[in-house]
Amino acid sequence: MATWERRIDAAEKRGRFTDADHAATAWDSCAVAEQRKAHPDVVVTQWDEPLDEPLYHLGYAFARAVRGDDPMKARQVLKKIDRRVQTLARRKSKEA
Repeated sequence: MATWERRIDAAEKRGRFTDADHAATAWDSCAVAEQRKAHPDVVVTQWDEPLDEPLYHLGYAFARAVRGDDPMKARQVLKKIDRRVQTLARRKSKEA
């Protein structure tokens, strides 16, 4: 499976996302899920949805960008998701 970074690269070249990309915006395969797989102790979910409210909203914004065939916006939101996860990781390390 391609990472979202690669999917966005391909969409920029193609001018749109594929139907498979659109389908992959579900919580279990979206950009937030990609982060959850990389950082399971940081991205905490319930029923595949992130419990962190800002991350939850970023996930929806990312899905809207992909479904709206807007690779530039998707990349911007993906970066925000990455930054949010980094923030959560820093907070978690301070708690430990």
